[in-house]
Amino acid sequence: MNLLPERLKQARLDLGLTQREMAGEVMSTSFYSKVENGISDINTIDLLKILVAHHLNPAHFIQQVTEGLTQENTQEPKAVASAIYLAFYQHDLKRLRSIRSQLSTLKQTQQITELGRLAELVAATITGSVDKLPEADKQQIRRSLFKNQNWTVDSLAIFADSMTIYQFDELAFLINAILKQAVKDQSALLNRPHDLAIISTIMINFADSCFKEEDASLAERPLIWVAKLPAIPELIFYKLLGQYYQLKLNIHAEMIHASVDEIKRLLRSVGMGKVVASLP
Repeated sequence: MNLLPERLKQARLDLGLTQREMAGEVMSTSFYSKVENGISDINTIDLLKILVAHHLNPAHFIQQVTEGLTQENTQEPKAVASAIYLAFYQHDLKRLRSIRSQLSTLKQTQQITELGRLAELVAATITGSVDKLPEADKQQIRRSLFKNQNWTVDSLAIFADSMTIYQFDELAFLINAILKQAVKDQSALLNRPHDLAIISTIMINFADSCFKEEDASLAERPLIWVAKLPAIPELIFYKLLGQYYQLKLNIHAEMIHASVDEIKRLLRSVGMGKVVASLP
């Protein structure tokens, strides 16, 4: 039993809405119908948009999804993973601790253990303590986060905030694979600026790692990918940072019609002083 579609459908019925009304402008009615019937998965950002659009409390929804957590229904881990991701986006440490506590009472199968690691990583990400995780935990998390290259926008969002637990050669391998998939999905991604922003964050973070490792060659493809993104408001910040690192790494620097200092001044002028302070 997948609890998330069941709870989502019940919330819709409680509101007296049709599937078309519940989906709104977030997704097509046909796709929403597949979500309710457990045929398709909904990413957490879209779920959050639907909940907020209908004035449904995300924290309360998480509680409903996880309150019946037992050994039997965790055989379908999607609902629990979605609840963990919702807690991540809401910075809801209290709910996350509750999920971890419930998971700890269950028999530690591989699925339960991996859900526990995900919850541990999310908690560390929220509190800014990823680097303080024990090395053994970091190794296990690295193995499980992208198990079988099972990438979703949610797992990528977590990855973007926890890249410091990976070795540079591991990052280079993962970035190449993520970039390859992003290029393949480019047409669909153009309609999902939030997804593009998450992938851009990953590419910029990797460029920073390349700068620290003094390896400009590996940063070229990620930065050119960012440079080619559409100049829409949601992506301007990432495009500016991409140009900054192109200049710092001397990657097609002749194409950038601004200096490092000019980019810094521009970022400061729009309230990004903390970001500027963290730049190399």
